[in-house]
Amino acid sequence: MRPTRGILTLILTGLCSLALPGCGDREVLTLSEPPVGPTSVVFVEDPASSAASNSTTLTTSKSLTRKDGGELTIGKYKVSIPKLGLSANASVTVTLVNAEYAWIRVTAQSATLTKPMSLKMTNIDETDGARAANLTWCRLVNGAWPTLASLRSGAELTSQSSSLGDFRIGVRQGTSVIQWIRWLDGPG
Repeated sequence: MRPTRGILTLILTGLCSLALPGCGDREVLTLSEPPVGPTSVVFVEDPASSAASNSTTLTTSKSLTRKDGGELTIGKYKVSIPKLGLSANASVTVTLVNAEYAWIRVTAQSATLTKPMSLKMTNIDETDGARAANLTWCRLVNGAWPTLASLRSGAELTSQSSSLGDFRIGVRQGTSVIQWIRWLDGPG
């Protein structure tokens, strides 16, 4: 016996009503937010992610002399260029490319580094213990994020770089980044 079109329509309608309950209703589902503290951190599993969406971009610039160098601070980040650390007097800019994903960019107009600059991030004391010991600064090089030698002291993570560019903080395993940190409290 062959089913008729009416029976097939009835069967499909019944299946759809079971598979799609509430379809067309206007009830809004709400999701609970993760707890957010003054320095809440979560870890992003994909180190290949550029993670540049949904973030506030902030910038600070300062004219530095070759002779004196100087410091720039933006949110949790401090960049220090030593005396005689620039090839020429220059306007140095630190851009918070993505505050949520601990990503900064350091540029200098018409100058390069002649001595390594120092990178520091503060308020990282609430990361979980197992991963906190393996936090590291990374620098973007040809589409990859190699790790930089980094020192963790209390709530600060410090590193040095002999070149300007993009920098992020991740969790390393050996010399590879296995996770990026993600701040839930924004640019501050």
